[in-house]
Amino acid sequence: MYWRSTAAQDKVGRILYHYGFVMNNKILNFTLAVFVIIFSLSSCRDSTDLSDTFSENSIIQKPNETNNLIIISTDLNIGENRFVFAIIDDNQIPISIPSIKIRLTAPDQHTTSYDAQFISWPSGKTGVYVTHIYFDKPGTWSIKSSISTTPKTLSSHFKVTTESKTPKIGDVVPKSINKTRFSHPKIDEITSDIEPDLDLYRFTVKESIKNSKPILLTFSTPGFCQTATCGPQVKIISELNAKYKDKVNFIHVEIYDNPHELALHFSKRRISPIVTEWGIFTEPFTFMIDKKGIVSAKYEGFVTYGEIESDLIKMIKIDF
Repeated sequence: MYWRSTAAQDKVGRILYHYGFVMNNKILNFTLAVFVIIFSLSSCRDSTDLSDTFSENSIIQKPNETNNLIIISTDLNIGENRFVFAIIDDNQIPISIPSIKIRLTAPDQHTTSYDAQFISWPSGKTGVYVTHIYFDKPGTWSIKSSISTTPKTLSSHFKVTTESKTPKIGDVVPKSINKTRFSHPKIDEITSDIEPDLDLYRFTVKESIKNSKPILLTFSTPGFCQTATCGPQVKIISELNAKYKDKVNFIHVEIYDNPHELALHFSKRRISPIVTEWGIFTEPFTFMIDKKGIVSAKYEGFVTYGEIESDLIKMIKIDF
């Protein structure tokens, strides 16, 4: 997610760029994993470039003595949504029970139960819970859950809006002209990934829609990610591309418009106009788009290979 610029963060950004921030178990240790979940979920902003496009996050509660359930999804709207949250115990250790029950209460006090599945993050030592919800009313909703590791009932609340900040499921997407390796032969002008898969920079969104080709589009910054998941996310997209590139165009759009200038001058970063066009305010953010240019699935935050592939196979069957 975007963070306000400080001298310390600029220094971190330069270090992460040099090391590529390609996260693995040697780099992303357990302490950082907990830090990421606790502190990177708030609505952080890039005060230089996107101050006018950011709005206050839905009501997000950080863990404390009475609240250990953290809402991660920040772009919840009327309709179908991928709902993501984390649970941390009193010692700030992520809880990873494979499946739990949750109860969601709408603004009219109607309550419905759902199953949520634990999804591991790239470190393998932490993760989040995911379920899919159809919200039928805007306003403030509440969530409650009781789990075996604690006697208390966990609870939190969040806001559902009438409209999404980003293209929602069923929306026609912008016919964006993102950078490709043909429009920008110097790959470091397109991506902060230190080991880029050139296949992810072959097509623009506009070209893909014109050619009636489905798209898997991810917005992320592998070199400067604040959530330790952008590098792994792009790698997953690359792996899926190797398997399905004959049927789907896979596209990575870098968050920053000038990644090649940021190693020594991170304070000079500019948000990509494509990021602004899509209303992106966190990273990574991934969209599955059918051959007609309509969103069929969207994922705020990290999404696993298996979750994407399951939705991808469904879309391919429909489109072909």
